[in-house]
Amino acid sequence: MPFCLPSVLKFSIVTFPMGNWAVFAYLPAYNVQRTAPELTVRMAAVGKKLAARGFTLKQALFVDDGSTDGTAKQLSHLARKHKFVRIIRFKKNRGAMQALFTGMRVSLLSAKKAKLPLKKCIFVRMDSDLEHQPEDLLKLLVPISSGKSRISAGYIPFDARSGTAMRGFNRKIGLEESRRLLRAPIPQFCPGFNAIRGDLFARLAPMLAKKAASFKRATGKTMLTIDIVELAAAKKMGASPAVVRLRKIQGKWLKIADPKKIAAYTVYHRLTMDFLLGKN
Repeated sequence: MPFCLPSVLKFSIVTFPMGNWAVFAYLPAYNVQRTAPELTVRMAAVGKKLAARGFTLKQALFVDDGSTDGTAKQLSHLARKHKFVRIIRFKKNRGAMQALFTGMRVSLLSAKKAKLPLKKCIFVRMDSDLEHQPEDLLKLLVPISSGKSRISAGYIPFDARSGTAMRGFNRKIGLEESRRLLRAPIPQFCPGFNAIRGDLFARLAPMLAKKAASFKRATGKTMLTIDIVELAAAKKMGASPAVVRLRKIQGKWLKIADPKKIAAYTVYHRLTMDFLLGKN
């Protein structure tokens, strides 16, 4: 199904100081009318602080996955107000994976259109519901800009506020996946706030699309756990992730997970582990 690229998504060739880093964030968005304004204002404030550290927030690309509330209108308003905001909107819901793959592809295209050196670009994947806080961006960027790693993964420290089941599930499953596949402990299932240096990102993006197709053929299901698959693929390419502890979710944005959702995640965890370990 085709998607529309509104007029706010425009590319232009820009000059860019070689000593700086260009940051491209992509955010899947579904019914985020409530969180999008606060998120964008906070990202704008963070962008100013990042500039003092040698980073330029070039783009925050919201991929609106067919939202049914006022998200589209809200994002259009934000794009007029903040020049770093870009939008892609699907007319119908296509699922989180399609939103992510589109965000990756278009973000990479943005950097290439601007003729920026990929080794000086960092691509950031984050959620738009404010579970991930923009003030943590610098924590993810520094390991890459300092040369420590080409990829960093942030994890949320879940606590009792999210429910015992959610806390226990994230710790148990996250540690099982990360220790086996990454040799680095990440106590969260699907750690979806990560940053990747551009040259590595350009290799990972098309590979992930192929892995998603292979997963579909092997399991009959659409891939859900793209984050651990991405980190495992990077590890095979010789890029071990820098693991970053994020801030706890703010109280007003906490969500208590439905037990049925946790059960579904458990199924996906096993399918993903079998897939990555070659058991399918």
